[in-house]
Amino acid sequence: MTNSKTVVAETVLTKKVASISISGEITLNLHSLNNEGGEGNQTITRQVTIVDKTGEPHTVNAISGDMFKHIHAGHLVNHVGETSGLSICAGCKVFDPNRISVDPTFLSILKGIDSDEFEEADKTQYTELLKTIEDSVKDSKEMKEALKRKVAIEKKYILLKITEDNDKSNYQNLEVTLNTKLPKQEHADYKALKAKQEEAKKAKKEIEKKYSLDFTNAEKIDKMLETCVVDDIHGNLVTAEKNNLPRKSTIEFGWTVGIPGKNNTESYLHTKLVADAGAKGTATGANTGQNIFHRPANHGVYAFICSLDAYRIGFNDISRSYPLTDDFNRVNRYKVAVKSLLSSFLNPKGAMTSTQKPHITDFKGVVAISYKLMPAPTISALNENY
Repeated sequence: MTNSKTVVAETVLTKKVASISISGEITLNLHSLNNEGGEGNQTITRQVTIVDKTGEPHTVNAISGDMFKHIHAGHLVNHVGETSGLSICAGCKVFDPNRISVDPTFLSILKGIDSDEFEEADKTQYTELLKTIEDSVKDSKEMKEALKRKVAIEKKYILLKITEDNDKSNYQNLEVTLNTKLPKQEHADYKALKAKQEEAKKAKKEIEKKYSLDFTNAEKIDKMLETCVVDDIHGNLVTAEKNNLPRKSTIEFGWTVGIPGKNNTESYLHTKLVADAGAKGTATGANTGQNIFHRPANHGVYAFICSLDAYRIGFNDISRSYPLTDDFNRVNRYKVAVKSLLSSFLNPKGAMTSTQKPHITDFKGVVAISYKLMPAPTISALNENY
């Protein structure tokens, strides 16, 4: 006979998690995660004003949600790299802050060009060219040549999709007009040619629309989700190629704020060790000679909140569908998101951690899980009865 406890455990394990939230108290000592800049030789500590349950205001230390989101994203890139089968865009792979907006394949999608529809020989060559562009030095001769060949393949693809000879001829003429270099603004022909190019843009767009050469926003988001785990989980706003494509983050971090009466900041004097400490330094701003500066070291018990909408991983908010049809891919994305969240507390990488690594002495709180669309609740530890 099957044990009832075993049946319950198996039932829980087969449930699909919709959302997770963490509400807790984290004790940090001797850290500088909440720096907001410098004034002279003094590093400034970020502080915010909050109100307690009685409405009394308090000014406390605070670490912005941007900091923990940045820490989580860094760990996520590393975990994706060690998990087979997960895709990541060219930008995220090298920690480029522009992320998928610099990925050559995705940029082609934004232009209405899908390399999956190329002839086999062109597809192979196109993939090789993208790799060359990614690996080449910016503006080098090798990169310029690869870009030229890439554009030639893209134009061939577009012309093959335009079936009417008249439209094809018009399209090629419009391309010539758009590629004509404008003279200087003071030139007599500048305004006329500028206006002609604006008209050419509209006419070109009409032909592309006629032959469905452009992708809808929903299709572009599909391609983004398929291309990169990091952009899927952390969201993005793509404005490249005159687009306005918002992807809302699936993971959200609130401000990590000091609990009133349980946090403080102290400032410590630091000097740079130089051979001639008594010698007069230069006034060139070259960071040479003896420098004296002050750094803050913060300590306290902080209220922390974050949430992960697991059901939205791989979900297109425009089409309300999952372009990632295989559960294996979505489950692995969920796993690396949770692993990265754990890593963010095991090894928080942030401001001045090279010499002021936080001493995390305690982290207690509540992990709430929802199996329905009702979100897992987040009640801040600023309320002592959270």
